[in-house]
Amino acid sequence: MTPRIVAVAVLIVAQWSCGQTQAKDLGRAGPVYEIAEPDLLQDITNTLKQKEATGELQKIQQEYSRRAMNVIEHPTPVSGLTTTFKKKVFWYDPTVVVEENIVDGRGAIIVPVGTRKNPLDYVTLKRKWLFIDGQDEKQVRLARAAVEDKGDAVRVVLTNGAPLELSRRWKWPVYFDQHGIYVSTFGITHVPAWVEQDGKRIRITEVPAGL
Repeated sequence: MTPRIVAVAVLIVAQWSCGQTQAKDLGRAGPVYEIAEPDLLQDITNTLKQKEATGELQKIQQEYSRRAMNVIEHPTPVSGLTTTFKKKVFWYDPTVVVEENIVDGRGAIIVPVGTRKNPLDYVTLKRKWLFIDGQDEKQVRLARAAVEDKGDAVRVVLTNGAPLELSRRWKWPVYFDQHGIYVSTFGITHVPAWVEQDGKRIRITEVPAGL
């Protein structure tokens, strides 16, 4: 029996056992008869051995790998975004207000409620971020030109498309805004959009790809 089969079989049995422990006692509805139940682990192991012998197990594993790689290569597009056709500039203030007293281990207040804190008082964004739709060739060309012009001073972030494929093509890191966290935070509704620090605020510039 190969280690792979044993691992899969044990996992299935563990999941089955968890389901059994969560079952409710519904009482007895009629005569109870003893059930001659085969060894579950052995039964699963035999089934997996048969699938391995026929090559079916390998096909299943390959299919899982293919699906996982497809998710990595083609992340879910960020919804709610449209193409920028008119330049627009706005700002995002990252300041947060402390909603309750922050105390130390002895209960002494070290940051009182109502205190305003701005992360940009302590850190500086050294790079500009360019958010684009990786399926739009005009936007891809804009990003490529920005990388060639500004080099490491630019971070290209896709909201749609295949970041790894683009990274391989450019031989340059390309990122993806998973679940649209950044565009949601900054209030971006159109791409392309530049994001950069402007004093104690973040400036967002939505600009058409042709500009």
